[in-house]
Amino acid sequence: FECVTSPLAAFADRNRDAGTAYAEGCDVILMGRQGFSAALAAAEAAEVVVLGLGGTSCGSWGAGRWGKRDNAPRHLHCRPANGTNGMQWAEGEAHDRTSIDLPGEQHALAAAVLALNKPTVLFLLNGGMVSVAEELRHAINPPAVVEAFYPGAEGGEALADALFGRTNRWGKMPYSVYTADWAKTNSMLDHDVQHGLGRTYRYYRGSVPLVTTFGHGLSYTTFELAIGEPRGGWTLSTASATALHVSVVLTNVGPRAGDEVVQAYFAPLSLAAPGVPNHPIKALWGFERVSDLGSGESATVTFSLGARDLQLSDLNGDLVLAPGKYNATFENGAGAVAARTVTLTGERVVAEPFPQPAAPAPQARRAPAASGATSGTSAKRRE
Repeated sequence: FECVTSPLAAFADRNRDAGTAYAEGCDVILMGRQGFSAALAAAEAAEVVVLGLGGTSCGSWGAGRWGKRDNAPRHLHCRPANGTNGMQWAEGEAHDRTSIDLPGEQHALAAAVLALNKPTVLFLLNGGMVSVAEELRHAINPPAVVEAFYPGAEGGEALADALFGRTNRWGKMPYSVYTADWAKTNSMLDHDVQHGLGRTYRYYRGSVPLVTTFGHGLSYTTFELAIGEPRGGWTLSTASATALHVSVVLTNVGPRAGDEVVQAYFAPLSLAAPGVPNHPIKALWGFERVSDLGSGESATVTFSLGARDLQLSDLNGDLVLAPGKYNATFENGAGAVAARTVTLTGERVVAEPFPQPAAPAPQARRAPAASGATSGTSAKRRE
């Protein structure tokens, strides 16, 4: 659309005094390295390389028509090429991907660019997760990575402002990202987050490190966290609605102003019998964004922590308040952590039972027909 500024156009605008070169290294999905030489030449000549990677979308139109009608138009990225079924990579309404890897030749292009050892920023345009483990763990030149998702009509402008340092308002990852091989051994149709080695930051216990974790996100500056009030031990009761008012001090110890998101988690440490054997490793119970905190400045964020914030789902699906000890942590997803132990006292309480299907409403009985053998028989059967 002419009304939408592309990332390239926005980058060129911000960099108009120095000049911006562009080359398409490869297609999003289709195989072929014809564009590698031009892309590598442009990267070699640049002081800083910005490499755009990601996925593509066919939408419900592509998912519904791909490969079903010979005379139907086909989206370029929704058809197989060189033995590759494009639909395993495409995502959209009514169609999910079966792979979380970068499609096509994108890994190969990224490896060739990173081998030039130039400062490199990699930005991703995608809906669902894509694994860039190979790039982040590059032995010579690991890049900075910006997850832009599908950023909308103003996305190009926002991305350019962020990369050129005009803004410092980054977000946090809304989900954990696994390595590409994870999807080969874990069914996308299995929605049990506790199955096997677990899924999500709440239950994942695998030995292979996640590519990025839920809540992760960096900044152009550095922040520290400290717990202010209440001091001393923290105690809550399953029988009381009284909450602790926790103040967390966020301090910008870096060189630039910026935003930060303070995230509040709890983790069960030891629970009274019978416990909750399927409890999560940790769980988010609150978060707050602090905007435009200047270098050297501090801000106080207040959280209200009650017994119900520590509720857990047991094997029956009931939300329970389980007495025991918990670890309350306040994090920024970039390494700063402040923690305090919370003791939950009292009896085990079912705070919210798992919903049960309602009993079917009794149906009104029809009066028997006035006459006729057939009608009378039918009336008796209905009764």
